[in-house]
Formats: sequence, C-alpha cells, structure tokens
Amino acid sequence: DIVCAPISYSDRGPGGAGCFMSAVDSVESAGKLWFNEDDTRTYLSSEDDPFGRAATPQQTIWIHQRNFSGIWPRRMGCWYMDLPGTGWLDADDLWENIERLASFYRLRLAERTVWSPEVVVVVDEKSPLCTGCASVLHPPLVYDMRAALCRLGTSVRMHLLSDAVEGLIPSARVYIFLNCFHLDARERAAVRFLTRGKTAVWFYGGGFLGDDAKDANITLATGIAVTRGTPQRGKVTPDPSAGILVDGVGEEFGSGKMLDPLWTVSDPAAQVLARFNDGTAAAAAKWTPAGLRVYLGTLSVPARLLRNILKASGVHLYVDSDEVVTTDGRFLAVTATSAGLKALSFPGPIVLTDALDGREIAHGVESLALSMDIGETRLFLMR
Repeated sequence: DIVCAPISYSDRGPGGAGCFMSAVDSVESAGKLWFNEDDTRTYLSSEDDPFGRAATPQQTIWIHQRNFSGIWPRRMGCWYMDLPGTGWLDADDLWENIERLASFYRLRLAERTVWSPEVVVVVDEKSPLCTGCASVLHPPLVYDMRAALCRLGTSVRMHLLSDAVEGLIPSARVYIFLNCFHLDARERAAVRFLTRGKTAVWFYGGGFLGDDAKDANITLATGIAVTRGTPQRGKVTPDPSAGILVDGVGEEFGSGKMLDPLWTVSDPAAQVLARFNDGTAAAAAKWTPAGLRVYLGTLSVPARLLRNILKASGVHLYVDSDEVVTTDGRFLAVTATSAGLKALSFPGPIVLTDALDGREIAHGVESLALSMDIGETRLFLMR
C-alpha cells in the first residue's frame, strides 16, 4: 500500500532540487501512496556530513519547504527522520515550520486535486537489463538527469513506460523518454498513440531494441532517421544554426562516457541541434505531422535546452532560468538555485498570495520579479 524512499542524496542541499528516487507518479497511478523520507541534514547535524547539509536554521527551513512542495500537489506522505538519532530535529524553529506545512496540508486535503503537468518523463524498468554495462548509461541518463528535469521552469510527471501500455500516462504537451531502449510491439503502438500531435523527446538509443536490435528501430521510435557512427565520447557542441532551440545553451554538454554503439542523425528534414567532436550530428529536431520529434543522442543535456524545446511546444514556463519550480496551477513553489532577481511569469492575470500566512503578494499580475537568496523557497497560491 505504501512505497517509501528518501529524497535523493544528490542535489539535495541549499539551492538543490531534492529529487524523488523513483517514478513516483506511477506509484500513484497504481493506487499506492508514496512516502518521502525527509532525512535532511539540518543545521544541527555534524558539520562534516556530506549529503547536502544545511548550515543555518533558515537554510533548513527552506529545504523542508522545498521538499514539501514536491509532495503536496501529488498528495503524498512524508516523515521526518533523524537518521543517527543525534538531534537533527531537536529545535523549536524546525517543528514550528513543519507544523505550518502540516497545517496547510490538513486544511486543504479535501480540495479537489488537479495534478496535470504539461510535461511527462518516461523511464523503463526492463531496459537496464538489456545493456551490457548499466553503470555507463544509467547514472548520467536517469540518476543525474533528474537535476535538469527539476529545473524546467514548470512541473513534470514521472512514469514508467509500462504505464503507456495500460493507458495510465495522462495527456500532456511534451513526453521525454530517458532510457527506453527496449520497446516491444505493444509499447511501440502505445507510445505512438500517446504522442500523436505532441512533442516526443528521445535520448540516446531510444527504441533500438525490440524483437531484434536494429538501427532502423530508433528511426521508427523517434521519427528521426539515424545511422551507425564511429564510437566516441558523448560530449557534444550546440549547432548555432538551430537558433532558438539552442539559445543560451552555451558550450559543450553531454556525458564524457564512451558511446558504443553510437548513432548520428542522418535525416535531411531534421534541424541539427548539436554535433559530436567529429562534426557528425548528435541531436536534432523535426516537425512532423505527428508532432515535434527530438532525438538527443547523448546521455545528458542542460535544462536550458529542454526549456527551449518546451517553449517551442507551447508549454508555459513560470521561470526561464534554472530555479526549481513545482505547480499544480494553483499552488506554486519556487526554489532559487542562485542568488539574484528571479523573473516569474504566469499564464494570465492572477492574485498571488503567500501559501503559509495568506498575505497578498501581488494583484492582477502576469509577471513578477523576486529577489531571492540561494536556496530560498517561496510557497504561493494563485487565483
């Protein structure tokens, strides 16, 4: 009935995202309850603790609020854990903050839940069993990519590929397929149905395996023609001819892992987004009658590139920077990953209030500039 894991042990400190450890929306779709174990290293923990320790009471409060922002829109559970039993939570200020969060939760629990992000991330359970060395592909492609996926300027759902077959993945504007190397016939048909008229983003080797292992399978899955290339490291450089799709992406990105096999884009109708060091096309986008199709032939990409793809797909971004955002359209949480002025954008004129004390922040605004410290979390309600 309940599935539980700690918040991720990477990217969990001040200015981090505190990602989930699993495809949590699949847990909910199966009728189960996800529980977050919040074992944040508070300011009362050992100063040499390596896992994203909060150095001050304020940092600790912001981290607890950030972690809460992930569970509330999904109506998940949470417990707070002092892992070694040494007093990590032995302070009134921490429990006063937790009580504010719990009170918000209790008072609104009967409200109708609307959790329908415009972006869905899809991962596969069985594809890791089909790779020769899971440690090469999956840490950058699935574990590390969570940091970028939490910085898209809007919320995402996270589902298993098997949910596509069962019809449990909801309609969205954009679907991002991370490690879906193996697709059987039912899964291929379900993915085609799911992504009709939508944007589908595929990473390295998507759909390569089925009843057989053929390069043509990638073309069938992604809608972009690829051919086998010379194995090389997965570092790529944006192609400036791609214009707004690579705007602001910067210099080289991707994983330094050796990619073997390696595929290059050979589709003359596709717009090249990035190139391998030998000049061959590593990533591309193609507008098709079925929707925008993107193939990213490396193991990791920056959040900025994905945000550009989301904007091209009509997704509303609450921020166009690397802040951590969670929203269900009424509740909005923003965590600053750097200090400075943050430009918030809303779908239309709204009234913005502080979620915890009810203060009105702004009235009838479509945008708002907020000055934030690194790690600062703000929780809002929009109407």
